[in-house]
Amino acid sequence: MRTLLTLIFGLCVLLADLPAQQRGTVYGEQPVGAAEPLKVVARRGDVDKTVVVTGRVVDVCKKKGCWMMVVDGPVKIRVTFKDYGFFVPVKLKGKSVTMTGVLTEEVTTEDERRHYAEDAGMSKKAVRRIKGDKRELTFEAAGLRVN
Repeated sequence: MRTLLTLIFGLCVLLADLPAQQRGTVYGEQPVGAAEPLKVVARRGDVDKTVVVTGRVVDVCKKKGCWMMVVDGPVKIRVTFKDYGFFVPVKLKGKSVTMTGVLTEEVTTEDERRHYAEDAGMSKKAVRRIKGDKRELTFEAAGLRVN
C-alpha cells in the first residue's frame, strides 16, 4: 500500500510539471504544435498558410458545436473544423484556445450569415436585420487545445 501511494504521489508530481500545452483538452486529428502561438491580430499576413493561433471563444454553434467564433483584441474569426472531423462542446464559450489550421479571408454571404446567426440562437428579428455579404477572417482548424 505504501509503494502504491508513493507511486501515485510521484505520478502527480510528474503530471504537475507538464507544460500547459500538454495538459489542456485537445480536439481534432492534429495535435496543436509546441511552437509559441501567435495572436490572431498578428496573423493577417499569413492568410492561406497553416499557422498556430490563440484566442478566446466568444460563441459556439448551439446545435452541435460545428463552428465557433474566436476573438483576439479587435479581431474576430469564424472557426470551422477540418472535414467536419470533430466538433467542440457548446460550453467552450469564454475559454482560451490554441489552434492549428489554415487562416483565410473570404466573403460570407447574407444567407450564410443568417444561417450562422440561427445556429447561434439569435432571435428571428435579429436574424432578419442581417443584411449583405461580409468579408471576414475564417479559420479551418485541424486541431485545437483548450488552454
